[in-house]
Amino acid sequence: MSTASAATISPPDTPIRHVEQSLAERYRLVRNATEALAVPLSAEDQTVQSMPDASPTKWHRAHTTWFFEKMILEPNLPGYRVFDPQFNFLFNSYYESIGARQPRPRRGMITRPALETITGQLQ
Repeated sequence: MSTASAATISPPDTPIRHVEQSLAERYRLVRNATEALAVPLSAEDQTVQSMPDASPTKWHRAHTTWFFEKMILEPNLPGYRVFDPQFNFLFNSYYESIGARQPRPRRGMITRPALETITGQLQ
């Protein structure tokens, strides 16, 4: 992908001249949509894991942010400081090459960090 195309993304079937957004704007739109879906859920609602292969909402919100931080920001932004180094274990349940990880069936057992901390991480 060229530098020019990496800087802007257009939704499928939408002419670039009508909808030209930076990658950061698109990321913020997706993040805002995710957060809007979580608004009606309590902290307790967001901790429940209905089955071993399903991610609790709180865990998923933290995991996607941890992933962005670990895979995008950390290697590409010199001097970047991670939000919380413990999140490398807590919110990694897939990537064995990164290190020890939270077992997938036990993601719903994580009661800490608090939802407010997770929400702060997202900012």
